[in-house]
Amino acid sequence: MEESLLDDQEGPDNRSVIETLNRLCSIVEEEPDLHAICNTFRSELSKYCPSEAIELLSYSNDPKELLRIASSTDEPGGSRIRFDDDSSSWIELGKPDALYIFTDVKEAPFFVRDMAEKAGSSSAAIFARRERAGKRTILAVLAKEGYDISSWEKSESLVELLRGSAILLEYCKLISDMNNYRMDFLSLFDLIPIAIIQLDEKGTVKSANNEAELILGSGDPDRGIEEENVFKEESFKKSGIAALVRRALRGEDAEAENIRFRGADGRNRYLFVKLRSIIGSDGKRQIIGILTDVSARIQLQQQLERSYQTLTEAFHELQRADKMKSQFIDVVSHELRTPLTVIRGYLDMISHTRGDSLDPKLAQKLDSISLNTDRLYEIVESMLDSARIEKGAVEVVKQETSLKAMLEEIVASLRGLANEKHQELLLVDVGETGLVQIDTKKMRDALKHIINNAIKYTQDGGKIQVTLTDEGNMIHIMVRDNGIGIPLSEISKIFERFYIVAADELSHQVDRMGLGLPIAKGIIESHGGKIWVESEIGKGTVFHINMPKG
Repeated sequence: MEESLLDDQEGPDNRSVIETLNRLCSIVEEEPDLHAICNTFRSELSKYCPSEAIELLSYSNDPKELLRIASSTDEPGGSRIRFDDDSSSWIELGKPDALYIFTDVKEAPFFVRDMAEKAGSSSAAIFARRERAGKRTILAVLAKEGYDISSWEKSESLVELLRGSAILLEYCKLISDMNNYRMDFLSLFDLIPIAIIQLDEKGTVKSANNEAELILGSGDPDRGIEEENVFKEESFKKSGIAALVRRALRGEDAEAENIRFRGADGRNRYLFVKLRSIIGSDGKRQIIGILTDVSARIQLQQQLERSYQTLTEAFHELQRADKMKSQFIDVVSHELRTPLTVIRGYLDMISHTRGDSLDPKLAQKLDSISLNTDRLYEIVESMLDSARIEKGAVEVVKQETSLKAMLEEIVASLRGLANEKHQELLLVDVGETGLVQIDTKKMRDALKHIINNAIKYTQDGGKIQVTLTDEGNMIHIMVRDNGIGIPLSEISKIFERFYIVAADELSHQVDRMGLGLPIAKGIIESHGGKIWVESEIGKGTVFHINMPKG
């Protein structure tokens, strides 16, 4: 019965169209829910055309895509609609804001047939909106089975109703998208690890993200920081944030570092604050601000400053202790030198005046005393030389000398020591190298220290090789051994005073003081030369010396 009455209707008049659209507008204003709007529109349209479903679609031509925006059915928004190339061409070539009536959906494009089949409809009305930004909105009315939809072709008021409904649904979709964007923005707004606040021209906080609530927290979990006024709250005034807001409201730069802010939780924080004044959509001035909690950085900085102060004090204490040590060594060395000189003098006198008449056992004891006195004297001299080098008080008296002859003499003097360990000590003959300007005594001591060091740190039966090479302006000396080697971590330390490389293989050597190499380095450098080391554990060590000829 209802269908026969509807068949006689020619469609709504203009007044009915306006009333229907007004009702739809009211619903949009109250709750812009696309699914609800589609169902309301279907209900309103049933007065003129009973339908199985209302579908709002969006077609994009790049890329080609047909999506369901909303439906009066339970089909979700955003789902894809199946279509073919003919459907695509039909949509793209169709007239804008045109109504297409299909009394038999078998003659309709594929996408219409597919929707009608799912809805149980055999006729349909398709209203295609004009293209905007590469997209067209399509409103599909899938009529109830048995309803003659052909009368719609003569009804201009129905076309206007569909056009108005399509526009309303587009607007509703825009509002829905904006709400979704707003929710996404608010979620992002709250996830940002920087405090962001918005204030009005009176200094009242109108919005704040989670980080701002955490940093500036009012202590009221129900109210939060919003609606607080920075010009009235003591924490904002004392910290200086209120003064920055006033500057920003005057259009001035408002930025400050290390602002100390005490929150309602009683915690002190150090903040970086930057504020900017903008004009809102209402024409009033607003303040947008970012605040970063730099407390961790400040605490680290303060801790570093305290550590630096502690290290500085420790360094000065070490310097003082080192100076006292140097002074002690200097004083002790000088104090020992005088009595040792006297002892050596008396021993020489006894040896020369009564050497032949002494009891053999007594003579042997005197020789032992003399030998150990000489060793002790050498140690004292080394300590004094080390002290002079440390003070930069090495006096160099240069004269022309043959380094080759000097090395031959040193090697010959130390061969006996090498023989005691069954070592092979060699001076490689490289021909004449000419004369160099050096302090003969000091350079002899330096080279002797280096070769003696190689003998000490090479196992019994090892080999020490000394090489002299003329390199133009320089004389290059190498002292190579196949001894125990020096750990990489200790190479930089071997020229420090009193430093001794640990060597289990040579634990029987107890006559090492760690002064020979530092003295050698000081003497070589005082001549403008350079000394460096290459070493490998278990394979040996090479000392390199470059000495200028001049």
